[in-house]
Amino acid sequence: MRFAILILSLGLAPAEEPRQPPASETAGAPAAGPPVLAAAPAAPLESYLGAHATAVKHLEEREFEETGLSVTEVVENSPAHEAGIQPGDRLLTLAGKPLRTPQQLEAQIASFKPGTEVELEVRRENRKFAVKARTVPRLAPRPAPPSDPFVEDRRLGATVASLTEPEARAENLPLGEGARIIGFYPGSPLEAAGLEKGDVLWKLAGEPVYGGEDFLARLRNVEPDVKVELEVSRRGERRALAVRTSNRLRSLQYFHFPGIVIYEWNPRKKDKTFGVLLNLFKFTRHDEERTYRLFYLIFWTTGDNEELRKVEP
Repeated sequence: MRFAILILSLGLAPAEEPRQPPASETAGAPAAGPPVLAAAPAAPLESYLGAHATAVKHLEEREFEETGLSVTEVVENSPAHEAGIQPGDRLLTLAGKPLRTPQQLEAQIASFKPGTEVELEVRRENRKFAVKARTVPRLAPRPAPPSDPFVEDRRLGATVASLTEPEARAENLPLGEGARIIGFYPGSPLEAAGLEKGDVLWKLAGEPVYGGEDFLARLRNVEPDVKVELEVSRRGERRALAVRTSNRLRSLQYFHFPGIVIYEWNPRKKDKTFGVLLNLFKFTRHDEERTYRLFYLIFWTTGDNEELRKVEP
C-alpha cells in the first residue's frame, strides 16, 4: 500500500520547466543544427483607388487654368466609384497637391496606408468640387510605368525615362519614382553640373519626380535662369545639388542684315542657316546633314549616309 502511494505521488508531481544550460556548458559545443533564417519582411501593402486617367495635353482644352488628369475609366465598386467619380471628370488635386501625370497619381495613391481617406478636387464640366475616398489594399502588383523617353530641351537639357522595376529596385526607390537620364543636349546645365548618363533624378524642389513625363511637366512651369534644387541617385547613393536653368534669351536665334548677312537657328529642330552677300554663299545645317551653296550654281551636301536595309535570309 505504501509503495502504491509513493508511485501516485510521483505521478502527480508538477513537471519542471526545461532548464537553459549555463554559458560555460555550451561554449565550444557544436551547433545542434543549421541556423534558422528569418523570413524576409513582406512588402508593405499599397493602396488602390480604382480610377484610371490620362494627362491633359499641354495645349488642349485651355478654357480652364487647371490641367489635371482626365478620367477614362472607373472600376466598379472601387473607392473611386463609391466616391462618385465618373469617366470624363478631371482630377485636379490629390491631398492638396496638383496632379500632372497618371504615374504621379498611381504612385501617390500607393504611398498611402490602405484605409486612408484621401481628398480629391474634381472638375465636372463647369463645376468644381471635392470628393473623399477611402483607399483599399491593392490585390494585384502595381505594374511598372512605361519607360518611354521624354525630351526636355528648354530648361535643363536632357532626355529622361521612367525607371523599370529592376532599375527602381537597384536604386532603392519606390516603383514609379525617379527619372533616369539617357542623354544630354549641348550646353545642358545638368551635364555642366557633373551629372552623367544613367543618373536618376529623384527629387525636384523637394518633391519626388514621378517618371519622365512628370519631370517634363514640372519644368514647363520653371522660369529660365533660376536655381532649382535637385536630389540625384547614382547607383543607390544620394546627392543634392542646385542647378541654374538655361536662359534661351541669351542665345542668338535670328539675325538679318539685308543683303549682307542672314543667320537663323532653330535649336528644337537642330536647323541652322548662314548666308552672306545676298546669299551668294549659303550654309544650311539640318540635324547631321550640311548643305553648302556658292554663287547659286555650285552646291554640295555632306552628312551621314547610313541607311537601314532588310537582310534577306
